[in-house]
Amino acid sequence: MKNKWNSIEEKKYIKKYKNNHIPQDLALRIYTTHLLGREKTLVLHGGGNTSLKTTSKNIFNKKIDIM
Repeated sequence: MKNKWNSIEEKKYIKKYKNNHIPQDLALRIYTTHLLGREKTLVLHGGGNTSLKTTSKNIFNKKIDIM
């Protein structure tokens, strides 16, 4: 399989989603999901699922693991 990762596109995703208060790790997961979705040999009709494990702060300002 050909590597389709593009550093310029990566930076565009990070910048675009940062403007919407989306953290970098989630912006990169969106980018990789889009790359996978474009590869017809890897996905079925209707797409697939991807997930991200990261941390965030809850309403009490405590850092928690989220998915």
